[in-house]
Amino acid sequence: MDEALRKQWMMAQHDQQISEAIQREKPRLRNFIRKRVADQSDAEDILPEVFYEFVEAYRMMKPVEQVTAWLFRVARNRITDLFRSKKREASSEPAGKIEDVVSTVMELSEMLVTVPITCFSFPCANAIAESANARANTATVRFIVSPP
Repeated sequence: MDEALRKQWMMAQHDQQISEAIQREKPRLRNFIRKRVADQSDAEDILPEVFYEFVEAYRMMKPVEQVTAWLFRVARNRITDLFRSKKREASSEPAGKIEDVVSTVMELSEMLVTVPITCFSFPCANAIAESANARANTATVRFIVSPP
């Protein structure tokens, strides 16, 4: 029975330490995150994640000695994770259809009458010219083909 009371007392002490740390660091941590994340809803989502991880560390009996430094490190990691996930989302979006590419080439060809081609292969340049001419008979794409 004595051991059970001691464990309850230790858990109460940990809970109190956690609550104090959260109340003490919450405003600074919120400002830190808001300065680094443009979308405020994302910033508000990161803050509870940081505190959740803090509580879990205490519950796993891995007490944190430098609470402030630990919280800010976790916040930096969560911000990095957010940026990585946004980057993955942006890169996983499908590329434009060929029609979009051809229409962009058409628009560019109307702005630039002569386009030097140094990075395109000859078949690619010819295909772009044929596609552009096929899509709109009025536009003529002329290429200056530089030898490789």
